[in-house]
Amino acid sequence: MRWRLLGRLGAVGLYLAVGWIIGLCCFVVGVLRVARFAMRLIAALRPTVRCADGHETPVFARWRCRDHVYDGWAFRCPVCSEWAGHVRCATCGLTATNPLVRE
Repeated sequence: MRWRLLGRLGAVGLYLAVGWIIGLCCFVVGVLRVARFAMRLIAALRPTVRCADGHETPVFARWRCRDHVYDGWAFRCPVCSEWAGHVRCATCGLTATNPLVRE
């Protein structure tokens, strides 16, 4: 009986000694993920994005999505709610990636 009690107390002591480290690591990873998403959201809501050649491409303009033409944000169609992964640069024709879906 005494050994079971000591074993359980040892397990609780080990959990208290090591468990908070695991919880702290999970918390830090979560904070870093939220910060990365916030940075991507800020980049996506800027008025322009850069293509691979460095040209500024406007994000708020007139866009065409399948059968619709709309004025607004390039990366989400307000008519059909489809997401765009990239937009074409008007200067060189290369694409500028949506910062929210960039890996």
